Amino acid sequence: MNSAEVVKLIHANGWQHVRISGSHHHFRHAVKPGLVTIPASEKGAAARHPEQHSETGGAEMKNLIYPIAIEPGDEKHAFGVVVPDIPGCHAAGDTLEEAYANAKEAIEAHLETLIDEGMPLPERGTLDEHRLNADFAGFTWGIVTTRNIPALKKAIRINISLPEVLVHEIDAYAQARGMSRSAFLALAAEHEMANA
Repeated sequence: MNSAEVVKLIHANGWQHVRISGSHHHFRHAVKPGLVTIPASEKGAAARHPEQHSETGGAEMKNLIYPIAIEPGDEKHAFGVVVPDIPGCHAAGDTLEEAYANAKEAIEAHLETLIDEGMPLPERGTLDEHRLNADFAGFTWGIVTTRNIPALKKAIRINISLPEVLVHEIDAYAQARGMSRSAFLALAAEHEMANA
């Protein structure tokens, strides 16, 4: 089963497409709780378990850590990733490295969509709790570190002083790229700190 077939199955069960984040498609149901995230994958490995797609249900400042369950891939199937702490969040990759990178993207996109849709964030469990879950027998376990999307989405108002000419340059630059002044300044700050 490939991603397109999973999307058809999800639509047939009443799930509606709400947004795309990167290569992940997010679906919401009118009655059922939760959110379903489906990656676009050439091999469609994340779609090997459609039954998982239909089930949904001390803040670190900089990063969040999530355990992931990895289903081994082969020549016909990519590595499949399930994020036990985020029902409906799945990823895949043709290599293990790609599966990890896509899992990080899926987690961040899923959390961002939950926040944007006004939905509650799921509680995180421990790796030991998840390893005891029989649904993940035969899976390999890993850890993915993501940006703290809930903390990043919470905006606070600040008052700063900048030279007027610089403010005009910032506004022109940001507007040409379809950004607000705040979005540009936040992006510039993140970029500068990442290179430090």
